[in-house]
Amino acid sequence: MKKLFLFFSFMYVSAVVLAVNVTFQVNMNGLTVSANGVHIAGDFQTAAGYSFNWDPSSAALSDANGDGIYDLTVNIPTGTYSYKFVNGNAWGSDEGVPGACAVSGNRQVVITTATVLDPVCYATCNVCPAPVNVRFTVDMSQQTVSANGVFIAGSFNSWSSTANQLTAAGGGLYEAVIAVTPGSTDYKFLNGNTFTDQESVPAACGVSDGFGGYNRNVTITLADTLDTVCFSSCSACPAPPAPGVTKQITFVVDMAQQTVGANGVHIAGAFNNWSATATPMTNTTASLYEVTLTLDSNTTYAYK
Repeated sequence: MKKLFLFFSFMYVSAVVLAVNVTFQVNMNGLTVSANGVHIAGDFQTAAGYSFNWDPSSAALSDANGDGIYDLTVNIPTGTYSYKFVNGNAWGSDEGVPGACAVSGNRQVVITTATVLDPVCYATCNVCPAPVNVRFTVDMSQQTVSANGVFIAGSFNSWSSTANQLTAAGGGLYEAVIAVTPGSTDYKFLNGNTFTDQESVPAACGVSDGFGGYNRNVTITLADTLDTVCFSSCSACPAPPAPGVTKQITFVVDMAQQTVGANGVHIAGAFNNWSATATPMTNTTASLYEVTLTLDSNTTYAYK
């Protein structure tokens, strides 16, 4: 009896997992970007060549063209990945991903081919709306304008004190048209180009700036021209008094409890451009010093 030997040839086919380029993007317009930069953390990092997954400090995004959109391209195998963006480089600075687009608190993406992901707004599920042009105007007629000019700083320019200079528009008005992403926007004007020159926004029309002061705030929905405000005021500057309408105002200070300096007593205020030497006061009776000035009526003056 012949034995029939059957030989089976087994062929093993190993699946090839492709590696493709994936670009992650996040829109940081309207936010103050951390000095430590913008990062991404996720379970793709070791596959992309980083030392650890979920490391908030190693995978930095960049904004090469300064448009507020940060991106990073990595080469990773196709598959499903979870991730989130970090405004900084440590946990605690990571975004809160809304439940509508979160999977276990993170973003998730399925990669099947080379992909450039849409630039989502940080901590939202959506692509940011396109910026709109907004005209900001401040009345500086009651101020001595800095030789460095008038600027505006806000959430739309990462609170830069030099990025947006306003242009003189006549009558003491300064203005600038700025592209602003729709939504809640904080800002303030600066009489100069440093934050020591910032206006004092009244609490009545401000929102906390987190440092004991206030910012202006407006909700932008479309291209707009905002109402003109007086520097450091909630409203427009009062109309100047009619020509020739003035009053004699006498200022008096009692120096009885002070040692009067060798240079005497002076008054400084908005009426003399805050000069410490321009307006001396006269010792009239006992310890009283006074000066009478001719000032425009119906005008408010600060002094000391």
